[in-house]
Amino acid sequence: MGADAPGEGIFVLVNLRACHRPRTPAEAIGLLREGRTALLAGGTELLGLDDAEIEAVIDLAPLGLDRVEMHGGELRIGAMVRLGRLAETPEVAALAGGLLLRAIRQAAPATIRAAATLGGTLAGARGGDEIPTALLALGARVTIVDPESVKLPIDLFLAGKAEHVTGAIITEISIPWTNEAGGFAFVSRTPADRAIVCAAAAGGRVAVGGVGPYPVLVPPGWDGAEGSAVSDHRASAAYRRLVAPVLVRRALLESRGEGRS
Repeated sequence: MGADAPGEGIFVLVNLRACHRPRTPAEAIGLLREGRTALLAGGTELLGLDDAEIEAVIDLAPLGLDRVEMHGGELRIGAMVRLGRLAETPEVAALAGGLLLRAIRQAAPATIRAAATLGGTLAGARGGDEIPTALLALGARVTIVDPESVKLPIDLFLAGKAEHVTGAIITEISIPWTNEAGGFAFVSRTPADRAIVCAAAAGGRVAVGGVGPYPVLVPPGWDGAEGSAVSDHRASAAYRRLVAPVLVRRALLESRGEGRS
């Protein structure tokens, strides 16, 4: 699925010739497999994309993947639901004490949330992204059509994301409902910046993002990343390894009602 994580720049698909509007996921997948195409959800990841090979985009809006509903003890969110709408949804605010809501607000400013979709955010997920980290702690599952429908635990989806999203479409994210408190902690260059490292806890599950290529669950007593952290322009690997266990402890304490980080 086309990614919708925050991007930069302008739309520069210089050889764009067409915009397809399929009516079914199967039709969209068929168009995608013709090649030289990109999926268009919220479009934020296409900002700044310089790819002369792309000649058409596949608009996923007609597929009806924009529902948010409670069903069978799960909060089910269509892949095309925009982050801005989720940030205003009462069920999201109530889920695990607002854990997902806090991750959404930290992940992107209101201007990006107005366009970016949840499915696209997962498709373009990076190692320290707040929303996938929160969903991992919440035990979410991701439904993919390829062309058959498959529901994957989010940890398996993130670990094999490149394989799972190639030639496929994310259609839904389902989250087990919980009224128990959740915890969320992060470090960033400024309070308004994206997280460098973040941690989320809910129902005894703890996830950490920013110490590897994708967020991961960590076991009880975890005391830091071993070799997976990388250095980049925002922080060194040593710094990431140092702060990660601190954030894990903060998120856990908050989920137990022992203070908010």
